[in-house]
Amino acid sequence: LILYHLPDGTKTVLPFTENFRRGSLYTAKISPLDPAEWAYLYYRDGRTMIDPCARELALLETAEGPVTVCKFVPEDDRIAALNRPEGDLPWADRLIYCLHVKGFTAGKEAGTEHPGTFQGLIGQIPYLKSLGVTDVELLPVYELYPPESRASAVSAMQERHPSDRRSRPGRTIAEAAAAYPTDAFGMPLRRNPDSADSNYWGYGRGRYMAPRRELAASDSPAREFARLVDALHQAGIGVILQLCFTETVSVQTQLQAARFYVTRYHVDGLRLKGHIPSVAAFAADPVLSGTAILYHGFPYYEISRTDADEDGTGGPGTAGLAEYNDDYRNLLRRFVKSDDHVMRDFINAFLHVEPEHGQIRYVTGYEGFTLADLVTYNEKHNDDNGEGGRDGAAENFSWNCGYEGHTTRRDVRMLRLQQIRNFLTLLFLSQGTPLLCEGDEVLNSRDGNNNPWCQDNPMGWVTWNTDDDAQAILAFARAISRFRREHPVFRMRTPFRFQDYKGLGFPDISFHGTEAWKPDLGGYSHSLGIMFCENYARPSDRLELLYLAVNTYWEKVSLGLPRLPAGYQWGRVTDTSLASAFPDFRQLLGDQRSVAVRPRSIQILQAVWVGIPGQVPERVPLRGLKLPWGGKQLYTKTSADAGTRRRYLSPSNKNRIFRYAARR
Repeated sequence: LILYHLPDGTKTVLPFTENFRRGSLYTAKISPLDPAEWAYLYYRDGRTMIDPCARELALLETAEGPVTVCKFVPEDDRIAALNRPEGDLPWADRLIYCLHVKGFTAGKEAGTEHPGTFQGLIGQIPYLKSLGVTDVELLPVYELYPPESRASAVSAMQERHPSDRRSRPGRTIAEAAAAYPTDAFGMPLRRNPDSADSNYWGYGRGRYMAPRRELAASDSPAREFARLVDALHQAGIGVILQLCFTETVSVQTQLQAARFYVTRYHVDGLRLKGHIPSVAAFAADPVLSGTAILYHGFPYYEISRTDADEDGTGGPGTAGLAEYNDDYRNLLRRFVKSDDHVMRDFINAFLHVEPEHGQIRYVTGYEGFTLADLVTYNEKHNDDNGEGGRDGAAENFSWNCGYEGHTTRRDVRMLRLQQIRNFLTLLFLSQGTPLLCEGDEVLNSRDGNNNPWCQDNPMGWVTWNTDDDAQAILAFARAISRFRREHPVFRMRTPFRFQDYKGLGFPDISFHGTEAWKPDLGGYSHSLGIMFCENYARPSDRLELLYLAVNTYWEKVSLGLPRLPAGYQWGRVTDTSLASAFPDFRQLLGDQRSVAVRPRSIQILQAVWVGIPGQVPERVPLRGLKLPWGGKQLYTKTSADAGTRRRYLSPSNKNRIFRYAARR
């Protein structure tokens, strides 16, 4: 053990003899020792090592040069983030926002006092609340091992695989594969030493229990991260932390890191990435009971069997698990850009309700195009990564709307904004848990780079656009998020039955085409009407119907509307072809038998109660209603129940005014 005296940088070496060994562990108690004045390192065979379980790291100037050391954590100085949200929200009621702590606030446009830090993110919590965010997913926030001289590793790799082998004819398959060696995750090893040294995303071999110093505005990243978790919890926002493990990390170490963040910082969930030998061990761990675990490809049968065999151990079963899957993302992208033979598969995924576990729905992520780039580029543009454009996914299912890259052409720009509104509408109204990636709601762009893993600069950071287009999309994102929260039919707990099992005259859900009740789900169909009966999702004295008119075709389409009972009419809630897609009132349709949907647009209709002529309620309050004609038809009447004076409809014109009130 090497002890470093922090005030003067001197070191003391304490050898561990066989007297200190128990099995393969060495243990010693050192006293007296003031933890605030000392740091430590391990050494063996003449090589120093950082404690893999270190809680904090520090850079110390010594006579031998700067050294990264491990700081002691006093017993009476425990960090505990309090005020975690009361109760666990069902997966369907959540909205996850994925972000990088530094990239979210590093840009000058963010306007934070401490950009790129945990403290800076605390200042953005009101913004997250305005979007309706219930959970944030943070990219890795822990320290990484040094790059292990990545430049020399690249040089050595090039010696083993000289460039002339790439073009030499007659290579075997093994030689061809060896010419492009990959890392532990199957990604090509970087040949650009300059870009390789900047691991912006933070994936790789980590010192999992030490929050990253780079992300702290103070000299204590552990305390600052705890304050961030505490502030998010006070705002009712849960914290999901990404943990990425390489093949060299054992299951025991993985579980130890997961338990550490749950017990010490009270994080609410874990997104597991990289090499996970036994995800079932996370699901069955008693300490992680009640902790959300996000992954792809859970062995649900194995987890359920383990939970049944060990009943009472506190294992979470499958209810706390949520599935990450790119299939829905790809279907959504292909459907919106009008690919053939997609309609049926997309609708099945769009309406699929998984009662046993969560399912994460997303159209973009930190990997791949941003939402703005998804409608701006057909091809990736990754030359800035220094890998000759070989990195990043080649197939993105994107469409540039007729022009590659940014343009001032108004028709292209308007179509791109319309497509973005389409993506947001289908994302937020899909069954499951929607996930929004940082900056997508303000048209953040990476100029076509779909793999900015090494771009720790404005390209990789969020650009907080404040122009009219970005603010309009931001307003739309807030509105569609609020619409989802107000209508539980988009947050179902049980699957749809496609039946009228409550005797309401309408099934819980139904499909419609150019004629009501006659959908076209063929391979070349791009338009569909979906009617939801919200009375199956919540009790109501009145009939509550919503109609989602979707047209991803490049021409206008007319979709049939089911006939409503007497006293109801179809009114338009939103139309993605309009810049102000969410007006302040419900505009009643002139034609109640069909709705004309513009090319590549979506409309949401709602059944509005307008009353039956001759059966209008005697008194209908008009609070906040402005009539476009004179006010002579109003009279004042005393309310017997409230004892206050209010304005009510004049009996002579009540039908006319009531219909206007319904539209408002």
